[in-house]
Amino acid sequence: MSARMKVLLAVVGLIVVVAIAPFAYGAVSKHLKIGLEAGDDPYADVTVIHRQLPPSTVPDEWARRLEAQVGSDLGLTVRQDWRPGRGDGSWLRADAFQRRLARAATVPDPREYRVMGVVTNAHDPAAVAAHGALYLVWFQTPVDADTWVRADPAIFADAALERSRTTWWAGFDVISYAPPAGGTDLTDKVDHWVRSITACPNGERGCTIPTHLATAGAKPQG
Repeated sequence: MSARMKVLLAVVGLIVVVAIAPFAYGAVSKHLKIGLEAGDDPYADVTVIHRQLPPSTVPDEWARRLEAQVGSDLGLTVRQDWRPGRGDGSWLRADAFQRRLARAATVPDPREYRVMGVVTNAHDPAAVAAHGALYLVWFQTPVDADTWVRADPAIFADAALERSRTTWWAGFDVISYAPPAGGTDLTDKVDHWVRSITACPNGERGCTIPTHLATAGAKPQG
């Protein structure tokens, strides 16, 4: 092919691109607009505190911190595989516990998600009736947590709990809480707890929650 022909084809190609660009842009814009109007934001129902923090997870200490902040025994069970001897035993080898929990809440499929542990009382009807249902899933990486959040699974099997739940994402952890049908709603206390363990995962003494974490996920007023 001659140099002149190559130049001619290049010019023709450029003219075609310029001609169709407005139509392509319009089609893409229309698609995105439709998606936004349809409510396709995968984080719409999640309060995103931070995508990476907290950098470590100490679920047994976090469970004690929440109960201290609330001033009540919430009936929490801690299952984890990171620190042997801490909490109430292994998560991965707790087949009976997982089956029991699965009747009350969605358990991540181990073929799709790498889970290190859970903090929950969702499997205990008496605890849920008294205090509401709490379900923290500790993933191996924030990517696993993000994938879980974006999948937007139903968390609680009970329809009333599922409708009333609030879900937070903080780094490796996704936390859901639904208040009891009768009794004290602890949503605000759980919200503060999530922010405090994000800011100060290794202890509450002297903890100050910075503004960007204290206000993360806040909905605009008015």
